[in-house]
Amino acid sequence: MTASYDGSNQLASWNGITASSDSRGNLTYDPTNAASYTWNERNQLASAAVGTGSSSFGYDGLGRRVSRTAGGVTTQYLYDGLNVAREVSTAGNADLLSGLGVDDWFGRTQSSATVAMLRDALGSTIGLVNAGGAIATSYGYEPFGATAASGAASSTRGGSWTRPGCTTCATATTTRCWAASCRPIPSALRAG
Repeated sequence: MTASYDGSNQLASWNGITASSDSRGNLTYDPTNAASYTWNERNQLASAAVGTGSSSFGYDGLGRRVSRTAGGVTTQYLYDGLNVAREVSTAGNADLLSGLGVDDWFGRTQSSATVAMLRDALGSTIGLVNAGGAIATSYGYEPFGATAASGAASSTRGGSWTRPGCTTCATATTTRCWAASCRPIPSALRAG
């Protein structure tokens, strides 16, 4: 794998395939996964597509993501200040317990199952603890945010609360992402 970056530190090519950006510097084609992106007038990710999967996003006047549609499922985000407090979806609702800071997540309840999030010093989720107190899923991170999970599959993962528009974790609703492809613009898309 070889990557090159332009003078603005934006991805210029990946393994010899050229990336493209709009006039405002937003990545419109990502060669790392053949994904295409569109952006609204406020430079917020409006839609992302890779292969046959696509997602679209909506925002409120404060710039917070308030909706995501992927795979025919629409999720709306209800906020308590800067943090999402509830996800309302055609696939089921989820309540989130947060602390006082942005991205300060403690737990998530969905379909009567609750998980608590174990975090490292950076605030990255490194494990999900089930109601029985066992670590059901563990997460590890490579430099720049590539995630490796082990244990039970879960729709609640550490990346679910990362940078808006970052489609490395297409469920992203808040502000953190360290993926190389997010320097400075988001990249990979996980459909669904």
